[in-house]
Amino acid sequence: MITEDGILVRVQLAKSGMTQQDLAKSIGITPSYLSDLLRGKKNGPKAQEKVKLIMKSLGL
Repeated sequence: MITEDGILVRVQLAKSGMTQQDLAKSIGITPSYLSDLLRGKKNGPKAQEKVKLIMKSLGL
C-alpha cells in the first residue's frame, strides 16, 4: 500500500517531469529501494532519513 508521503512524492514527480529513476539517482539510492520507501515497505531509521531527503529534494 502506498504511503501518504509516497503519494505526495509521485504527484511532485509528475509535476516536475522527473522519473523515479531520476530521483533515485539524484539522492544515491536504487530505484527499487525508492519504490519500497514510497510503498512503506522500508520504515526503519535509515529509511526515514532517506524519506526526509526525498521530501527535501522535491521541496515538500
